[in-house]
Amino acid sequence: MERKIASKIETWVNQDTGEVRQVQEIEVKATDKGFDKVWLGMILAVLDIIGSKKIDVIKYLLENRSRTENTITVSQNKIAKDLGISVRTVNETMQKLESASFIHRIVPGHYRINPAIIWRGSHMGRMAIMAKFSEEKATRASEQPDTEQTTLPGVSIPPRTSQEPLATKGATEY
Repeated sequence: MERKIASKIETWVNQDTGEVRQVQEIEVKATDKGFDKVWLGMILAVLDIIGSKKIDVIKYLLENRSRTENTITVSQNKIAKDLGISVRTVNETMQKLESASFIHRIVPGHYRINPAIIWRGSHMGRMAIMAKFSEEKATRASEQPDTEQTTLPGVSIPPRTSQEPLATKGATEY
């Protein structure tokens, strides 16, 4: 991203009082720099020639994303079914894409594709989605894993030491 700063002095006249003031105006422009225009359809056709089940997952995400929000809402099971591949392959690919910051999971089944990688729209729209992407990713990183048990303040529940059903032990054994 390139930033351009321009400055100029202007004379402003207050229409109500007639007061004349010298005002310095500073304009900062941030422009996208260092990107190439790519026709997605052509790139996807080339990826098709290369062939790979994992590349098929990437193609699926790119072809089915919301172009206004750079998101896709789909289960990994649906991707696997639509592509005729295993859920395991989809899961491994999604994990790799997430660790590479290509995507991030907002909630299960809802992903945002990194707008620094692909975006369709204005510079300002891209900047807004990039801010969302960073904020959501930071929020997700700071959250506790979903496997934690929620308890009331001051109440401690010791971890279970066996996988035996709860009903087989007396309440005093916990």
